[in-house]
Amino acid sequence: MNLVNIFSGFRVTGIFPFKPNDIPIEAYEPSKHLCLMSVEASTENGNEVSNEQNQSRVTETANEEQPVSAVSPQVPSTSSEGNYLREILRTPGVVKKRTEKKTRRVTEARFLTERDFLDELKRKEGKDQRKKEREKKKKTKDLEQKLKKSSKAKKATKKRLAKNKENDRSLAKHQSDSCCTYCTWNYMDYHSNDGDWVKCTRCSDWYHESCTGKFWHELLHFVGNKH
Repeated sequence: MNLVNIFSGFRVTGIFPFKPNDIPIEAYEPSKHLCLMSVEASTENGNEVSNEQNQSRVTETANEEQPVSAVSPQVPSTSSEGNYLREILRTPGVVKKRTEKKTRRVTEARFLTERDFLDELKRKEGKDQRKKEREKKKKTKDLEQKLKKSSKAKKATKKRLAKNKENDRSLAKHQSDSCCTYCTWNYMDYHSNDGDWVKCTRCSDWYHESCTGKFWHELLHFVGNKH
């Protein structure tokens, strides 16, 4: 909605410029034609309506057609607001309860040589002694468990080292069996595929044929250079 649309509306209704006093107050009253039609319809149906009822209808119709600004809003009474707020905002009272703590403290004079007092001292000493024994037993048990775990760990470590040593020996033996005694190249090396291998008839060491310097029938009874 802008000013151009507003002025265009005024032009269409014949009000330009805006003059609210040009429209009489009677124009805002309820339609008499509608009131007469409602009265006639009620008479035709056989229901006689009293003048007071018709007047009340006219008044209700007038009230309905009045602008919103003419109706005064109802203001709620604030006389009992303070009491109402006190009712809903009431806070509960907090009462601190004293706890009754049981104690065995002696609150009266007693003889140190009294039988009951001596028995109480003995019970207390026995209780403390049993507590110390339990703590000592627990410490001893914990120490034994730690030593046991440490012993197991040492055995496992020793076993693992022995196994690794055995594996190293086996690997060294395997490598010595699969290496040329002369050039020390392994049988699986990619540059070690220059011919066949020959075994020494005395020490069972292996050599490349090219490393022996022998050929044909000389290889049948081959003996290494270290012999």
